Amino acid sequence: MARAAASGARSAPERKTKKKGKKQAAPKRGQSAYFFWLAENRARLTEPGKPVTEVTKKAGAEWKLVTDRAKWEELARKDKERYDREMAEFRNGTWVAPEADKKKEEAVNGQDD
Repeated sequence: MARAAASGARSAPERKTKKKGKKQAAPKRGQSAYFFWLAENRARLTEPGKPVTEVTKKAGAEWKLVTDRAKWEELARKDKERYDREMAEFRNGTWVAPEADKKKEEAVNGQDD
């Protein structure tokens, strides 16, 4: 058996597994407190001509220094509750995607009305 492995012989062909795709109409995940904070502060942190990676590094360093995160953590908690509620509806088959998401999905799929 050791010889078979050394010679490169395989006992079974390799199988490629397909990655499960996300259903297009599934609810969007809740945002973290950091992303709510970043949405508020992005304009202040962005500088013309500066690469996105530099802005992100600067934002991350500044986020570490923020001591009172309660405001953004509360927004994140509410968004997580929204996501959990929508996922429960999605699993039950009663969830309906918001109109903006439907229009975006139609544009991606090329199904304009």
